[in-house]
Amino acid sequence: MTARGGVYLAGGVIANIAPAFNAERFRAAFCAKSLFSAQMMRIPVKLVRSERLALLGAARLAASL
Repeated sequence: MTARGGVYLAGGVIANIAPAFNAERFRAAFCAKSLFSAQMMRIPVKLVRSERLALLGAARLAASL
């Protein structure tokens, strides 16, 4: 099973390194998986910068109840 919906990089560490984050370099390393490279290239990778991510998730869950 793979992360077909995507990989989301979020949280405090990502928020702190976001200014220095090199998306092209990360993507190249993420996809450099030898036999799995073609599969990895189909997986979207997103950098989440929202400081309210946990609050937004909780609100969405509450709205669905």
